[in-house]
Amino acid sequence: MQELMLVWATGLVGVASLAAQELTVRRLPRDLSEAHERRRAQVDLLSEKYRWLTPLNRLTLVGYFLSIAAIGLDVAYAKYAYLLFTVGWTGLSVLHAPNIHHRIAVVFYEASLLLNGALLVVAFRMH
Repeated sequence: MQELMLVWATGLVGVASLAAQELTVRRLPRDLSEAHERRRAQVDLLSEKYRWLTPLNRLTLVGYFLSIAAIGLDVAYAKYAYLLFTVGWTGLSVLHAPNIHHRIAVVFYEASLLLNGALLVVAFRMH
């Protein structure tokens, strides 16, 4: 039961983290907001240059959340899929760096990182 609560918390905080990043970007100070927009434009140009990046971003995001659900449903080998998609999402986040977030979004981002680590530990200790 505790594992299921951890799965739900990880998924919900992951969604909240993404939502907080998008909703709070307008609250950044002007210089950070401009830097954020420049970085977003660079990512868009990179995605246009390498057409496979956009589908990869989407696949990684969907796979990440589906693998969290699969762990909650105790699907065989779900923990390996979760590990793969977590590493993939981290790699894409590094590719999109530097990421500029408002303080509120940082709280959710850090909570998401902690829950991801906890879920990985629990998932690999369960079986």
